[in-house]
Amino acid sequence: MMKKIAIICGLTLILLSCNKDSNTSSDSWSFTWTHENVIHMATEAAAYITQAGVGLGSNQIIANIGTSNAQPRVSIRLTSLNPDTYPVSVSTNRFDYVDDAGNELSGAAGTVTISANSGNKLSGDFSVKL
Repeated sequence: MMKKIAIICGLTLILLSCNKDSNTSSDSWSFTWTHENVIHMATEAAAYITQAGVGLGSNQIIANIGTSNAQPRVSIRLTSLNPDTYPVSVSTNRFDYVDDAGNELSGAAGTVTISANSGNKLSGDFSVKL
């Protein structure tokens, strides 16, 4: 069974970052990031605690720009979605990103921090070197 968890992120960073919306309503969410000094805002974001289909594994967070059928711009695959700090590498706790030119980039180093996982919402931040 797939469980979708809305995402709220907050951060400042190096090459890639995420920023929390100041609206604290339980129905609001935001997922924004900066890559090469260009700010992007997701139109759709979700987290999956179980296998959700081809390309969507357990403990995965995705963010899209555009239609729901669009390839995720941000894909984070962690060992867990429990609050913790996860070191990013090319083999464990993967961070994949598709840039504006369509290039697929992988996180070489950095961290993803989940500060809370409550009420079907995640909050946290990431700082990743691609």
